[in-house]
Amino acid sequence: MVAGINAIREGHTRYTPNAGTLELRKAICHKLQEENGLTYAPDQILVSNGAKQCIMQAVLAVCSPGDEVIIPAPYWVSYPEMAWLADATPVILPTDILDNFLLKPESLASRLNDKSRLLILCSPSNPTGSVASRLNDKSRLLILCSPSNPTGSVYPKKLLEEIADIVRKHPRLLVLSDEIYEHIYYIYPPAEHTSFASLPGMWERTLTVNGFSKIALVPGGAFGDDKCIRMSYAASLPTLQEAAKKIKEVVALLKPRVPI
Repeated sequence: MVAGINAIREGHTRYTPNAGTLELRKAICHKLQEENGLTYAPDQILVSNGAKQCIMQAVLAVCSPGDEVIIPAPYWVSYPEMAWLADATPVILPTDILDNFLLKPESLASRLNDKSRLLILCSPSNPTGSVASRLNDKSRLLILCSPSNPTGSVYPKKLLEEIADIVRKHPRLLVLSDEIYEHIYYIYPPAEHTSFASLPGMWERTLTVNGFSKIALVPGGAFGDDKCIRMSYAASLPTLQEAAKKIKEVVALLKPRVPI
């Protein structure tokens, strides 16, 4: 908050470039390289007003009427509605509590077809938690809080690799990897997060969404009436980012520059 107040006093209150300031996009590239093993250039980063806007722009950018958006359940409530807004059809794939609510590769493979355009993966997952590994013969009562936020259900690297093998067989299929809860999960032993785009051959097929609101604890911080410091970003191929940026230009302006 002090940094934000100082920025206002120093006059950093003008609108920023639509994609985000170059300094911020360079910092995001550094973060993705150091923490996720992902290499992007600043023109492959699009900063928006929250992860929801990033995801909505991505869905609109890649989906056409008649396309199918694959969504493992339980899911964040907005995913199917975003598909409908793009005139696409959400295809819900049920998961099981005994599998930690993680998507089975064979379940995914059985539902893919020529209309499959986008697979949405959220890891660590919202709204599920990791419970199956704790169940045994003494388990008597299971208390579920849904949506549980933050979450505990994290896709292991091996499972992501199996999903990637299936994605490779469908050239038209892209993956939206929602990683907004990257550092937030309450399970023991601690899980290791793997960015889907870091898997072989998946960088070109993945739109990665992440942000600051959860990890920096600023989901609703604001200055004045509408100068919100809630920001998220999407990283993907330049062609996809250009399409998403055009959508963003008519949807919203980036908020004035207020450092966190």
